[in-house]
Amino acid sequence: MAVGMLVQAPGVNAEGYDSIMQHLEWETKPKPQGFVSHYAGPTGDGWLVFDIWESQDDFERFSEERLFPAMQAAFGEVPDMSPKFIPIHNQDHA
Repeated sequence: MAVGMLVQAPGVNAEGYDSIMQHLEWETKPKPQGFVSHYAGPTGDGWLVFDIWESQDDFERFSEERLFPAMQAAFGEVPDMSPKFIPIHNQDHA
């Protein structure tokens, strides 16, 4: 079952987010197994990311293999983040 993944990253700005995406080589490497869609933008105190994944396991594997190393390369450490997952009951596209 598909899941939505929501994470808030206090203190992260557009420059930090773009650096992570660059270290992920998001535009040039194949998308990770189970990835469906990605949305991100600024909040009052940082950055918010909302993804759709085929499963929570797919996101967790991606985190370990690619996301955490990219975050460490961008920031020198992996910022504290506690993703929240919700089962997708309905998904509609324009």
